[in-house]
Formats: sequence, C-alpha cells, structure tokens
Amino acid sequence: MRRLFFGAAAALWVSNLPSAHAEEQTPCKMIDESTLSLHAGIKKDFVNCVTALDISKLKTVILNSEGGDVAAAIAVGDIIAPYRPHMIIKEHCHSSCSNYWLPLARKITFSKDAHILIHGGIDTGLININIARGKDVPQSTKDIMKLQEGYLNRHNIPRGWVM
Repeated sequence: MRRLFFGAAAALWVSNLPSAHAEEQTPCKMIDESTLSLHAGIKKDFVNCVTALDISKLKTVILNSEGGDVAAAIAVGDIIAPYRPHMIIKEHCHSSCSNYWLPLARKITFSKDAHILIHGGIDTGLININIARGKDVPQSTKDIMKLQEGYLNRHNIPRGWVM
C-alpha cells in the first residue's frame, strides 16, 4: 500500500512540474508590449507565432535559438526588420538566428556567458560558378539562394555577413 501511495504521489508531483520543453511549445512570446522573446529552434511555426502577436511597439528582441529553417528565419526577419530592435542574446544565437536576425539589430547585447555562432549562408558566387560550369545545383539550393539574396538586398545587409 505504501508503494502504491508513494508512486501515485510522485506521479502527481512530477505531473505538476513545469515542462522542460515549455519554451519549445511556443517559440515566441511578448514579454511586455515592446519586448519579443524568440526561443527554440527556428521552424516554420515561428512565422505563424510572430504574426499572431502584436509587435507594433517592438523595441527589444530576446534571442535564444540554435538556428534552423532559413526560409522561416528570413520571413521572421522581414517582420521584425522595420523596428530595428535592440537584440539581447540570452544564451545563444546560432546559424539562421545570427545570419538573418542579428544584422537587423539597432544594438546587440550579450547576456553573461551568451554566444553566437555565424557560419555563413549560401555562397551565391560559388553556386553561380557551378551553374556556369554546367554542374548540377539542386533547385532547393537555387531557391534558398534567391530568398537569401532578396533578403540581403531588402535590408541592406552586406553579402560578407553571410559568407
């Protein structure tokens, strides 16, 4: 009987703990009327999450992302770009987070022990050389290249940022 009671009590206690993945369930949220938090890996649902929020008074974006989907990062970047927000790296901003969101910032602040990882995006020069040489370049690569080029042009981001 004791074991049954203990097991039931432990299960009840564990079920009431906050989820370790709670932030991943909602990849974005407004902390207050001017502060947006973008956290978790960048997936297509980021775009829907951000567009569902009222960011009309956006001044600050708190970032904590390992990166992810390029198209989703670019779409979110297009949404937040007009605000040129102050970006705060909470823990990390890797890959698509640093490639496509950081160059939009008015100011970047690192929390203690925070870091970024920039590895570059699609190298359009190399892709165009391969195309000119008749080498096979997957259509998906060409599509991302066009998407990235348009993004860099729209927001006056130097090509070197993603190389």
